Amino acid sequence: MGLINKIKEGLKKTRDILFTDVRDLIKGKNIENISPDFWERLEEKLLVSDVGVNITRHIISTLQNAVKKKDPKLIWNEVERELVSLLSIPYSYDEKFFPLKNDVKDFPLVVMVVGVNGTGKTSFIAKLANYYKEKNLSVILGAGDTYRAAAIEQLTYWAEKLSIPIVKQNMGSDSAAVAFDTINSAISKKIDVAIIDTAGRMHNKNNLIQELQKVEKVIKKHHIELPQEKILILDATYGQNSIQQTKIFTEAINITGVAVTKMDTTFKAGFVFSITSSLGIPIKFMTFGENIDDIQPFEPKEFVKNLLED
Repeated sequence: MGLINKIKEGLKKTRDILFTDVRDLIKGKNIENISPDFWERLEEKLLVSDVGVNITRHIISTLQNAVKKKDPKLIWNEVERELVSLLSIPYSYDEKFFPLKNDVKDFPLVVMVVGVNGTGKTSFIAKLANYYKEKNLSVILGAGDTYRAAAIEQLTYWAEKLSIPIVKQNMGSDSAAVAFDTINSAISKKIDVAIIDTAGRMHNKNNLIQELQKVEKVIKKHHIELPQEKILILDATYGQNSIQQTKIFTEAINITGVAVTKMDTTFKAGFVFSITSSLGIPIKFMTFGENIDDIQPFEPKEFVKNLLED
């Protein structure tokens, strides 16, 4: 199955439970006589799909205004345009590292990857490393989640499988030191991309925030503008719970973008609208499936197209 098909398959649950009604409405069925019950049902479905209260009201208001035009094509274009707008957060990038950016001359692109344990952080790092390797860029990994032996082992496995270097220490070591050494190694070997894993313990929020701030502070000893990218990993199956996670990580560091993982058929797509519209953070990557190449830059137009179309 191609990646485009996987995107459509990953959006199947939301498309089936929510946008069947919207598609029927857009295609002109009963445009002349829409009952109040329809809007109530649609509101309920939007909320069930993890869209969130404020975004739900906005989408319904957009639809109610759009259907006044009576023309199905005009309605379709307006709804599609509005949904794309809700997902579109402007951000800078460069062609070499798209959709990320390295604007620090003579330094590698340093990507600090954060997220709760279990969200697919390690798998994302492997996929991101392969993504850049496929672009003929050199990559190094930093096993900065030193609180879990499994995290170090998993990252080591992927480094060996992808034939890329890794910097690691024993479990319980200073994660900030691992990050510092990873960048040192990247600089000395003239490596293009340094991807650094971090701890994702949520049982003590204050400890997590302090740990991430410490890692970032140590990274900045190399250059005040490092790390250029701080990517938050969100498990697509968590829905609206991801919003609270995002707020906690944003308290710790200035997140530059989000990667949504595990976008399979259990995924309820609505929460991504809250990430962009309510929190103002761009989604930069999405991943599907277990294959190493199941990763793609997030494109709002493509996402909405696959959400609306049969």
